[in-house]
Amino acid sequence: MLRFVMIRCERYTALCSLWFGAMLVLIFSSPSFAQRPRYEGAPILYSQTECETRVTQGLQRLASAPITWNSASEFVEQVLLALEVPVESQMLVYSKTSAQNSHISPQTPRAIYFSDDIYVGWVQGGDLEFASFDREIGLVFHRMAVPYRSGIRDFPTPVRDRSCLSCHESSATGNVPGLTARSVFPDAKGLPLLQAGSFRIDHTNPINQRWGGWYVTGHLDSLTHLGNQISQEEEGDVTTSPLTATATPTLLDGLFREEVYPAGGRSDAVALMIFEQQIAVHNQLMQAHYQAREILYRYEGFIKSFGDEDGSFAASRDEQLDHKAELVVQSLLLGEEQVIEGEGVEGWSAFQEAFRRNARKASNRRSLKDLRLYERLFKYRCSHLIYSDAFTNLPVQLKDRTLSLLKECLENPYSSPISSHLSASEASKISTILSETLEGF
Repeated sequence: MLRFVMIRCERYTALCSLWFGAMLVLIFSSPSFAQRPRYEGAPILYSQTECETRVTQGLQRLASAPITWNSASEFVEQVLLALEVPVESQMLVYSKTSAQNSHISPQTPRAIYFSDDIYVGWVQGGDLEFASFDREIGLVFHRMAVPYRSGIRDFPTPVRDRSCLSCHESSATGNVPGLTARSVFPDAKGLPLLQAGSFRIDHTNPINQRWGGWYVTGHLDSLTHLGNQISQEEEGDVTTSPLTATATPTLLDGLFREEVYPAGGRSDAVALMIFEQQIAVHNQLMQAHYQAREILYRYEGFIKSFGDEDGSFAASRDEQLDHKAELVVQSLLLGEEQVIEGEGVEGWSAFQEAFRRNARKASNRRSLKDLRLYERLFKYRCSHLIYSDAFTNLPVQLKDRTLSLLKECLENPYSSPISSHLSASEASKISTILSETLEGF
């Protein structure tokens, strides 16, 4: 086999890149390889590798500090503060679409909070759940008990939770650990009526498909959505009825004990929309991270076995990395975002202030966190996650290609379909922001 491959490479150099790609497909689809997820093998070694993330670091600091709490809500709020996750980012979901389903209902919704690098979930009577990013193995999940009984003051120990992958690793996340949100038709107990269907949601979905099983507060002009509703099945047909007096109230009053939640009775529409956009970009970054590391690892193995005197394997590697860079730039530039119809969306000003608190601003005060909220979510369509841990820790061979391609697209947005949705003016403004705020651009 080795002699055959060497002869073929010498006589038909052009076939080497095809052979390299085919070998990757054969390796990844072989029965022995398919027995476990790709990320469990080299070079990722997901479960075997110890992780260090903003969550593990923050909880270690919190555990060593002399803190006290009088309720579960106070404990959750102190954890969010220590992790620099805005309390104002609170979103409330009442559908039973979580590992802690037994605790979730319209009367006890699950709260989700997020920052640029951390996602936190909590439901009354349940544990705290965390998702954050390790520089080597990507998205990692942790779980930590919440002290509910009075008199207990020992800080609980977070544990890495691999059971989360039963939902957070699928075709929707590119078959790597990722993030997901769903819109369903829940009954009065929060159970999804599966016969009615569901949607995996992000910023590419129209608003009328979003938020089934979620509480939504704010103002959405004439936009319709699936939030704040319960469903019933009658003679084979599924009908819905509202839980709130208006489709999108400013506050959720009387539906549950609002005082239990750090941000009260709010589940902000703008927070929901940013969250959905973030998870789409984070998922693309995670897919690119894993795939680039696999490409580089397999390339090193091939050149050790066969050599690469004519550079054919390197050319194939570069071609694959270039393709991954295109996918990352396409995701960062938000070209598939659904248009926000009508007069747009209004949300909680406190959340928007908290969200922009860490914005990196150019000398003209513009930033990638400047909101527009009509027609599109942000003024400048380049994701702020370009500053995130997930982007920063991309393999350097991929990251350099991504930044180079991004710069080309912004210099001449009409030169590529992945940037053609940007006007020359918007592209120039994004380029200026990045030039002044992103190292290496």
